[in-house]
Amino acid sequence: MDRADAEHRDGGRAPRGVHVTHFGVLEAVTTGTALHSVTAWRKDPDPRDIIHNVASSQHHSARVMRPAVRRGWLEQGPGPSPRGDEPFVEVDWDEALELVSTELERVYATKGSEGVFGGSYGWSSAGRFHHGQSQLHRFLNTLGGYVSGLGDYSYGASGVLLQH
Repeated sequence: MDRADAEHRDGGRAPRGVHVTHFGVLEAVTTGTALHSVTAWRKDPDPRDIIHNVASSQHHSARVMRPAVRRGWLEQGPGPSPRGDEPFVEVDWDEALELVSTELERVYATKGSEGVFGGSYGWSSAGRFHHGQSQLHRFLNTLGGYVSGLGDYSYGASGVLLQH
């Protein structure tokens, strides 16, 4: 793609970049430091409307911007608390890393690897390196192992139902 392709819509006034997503190729319009909007790449014969979510999700109010910890766990430590009924408190990265490492040390010391569930329910990327669960398993293996699960919520049900 040449510069003319990227600048065709605004005459080159706003910095643009081309990006490839799961949903197609898009042109990103930036302010130089933040994403402003996206448009379909003009040579895409069948652009998907979903690409517009890329720009709106970057600064959406539901986006987690900093590490956050349940208030009850932060104030009282591990143990039962009214999960889902309490607020989260944002912490800086140094504090978050300290909290996580201290808790992992405690659980491995008191429960062993049987006390650690290596589960992750998140959107995965198309590649294995950026696959959240693979990275979690690699990390937990360096600490001594973990309890794993098989399958997922979608495939797991089909494996049971489709045999009948």
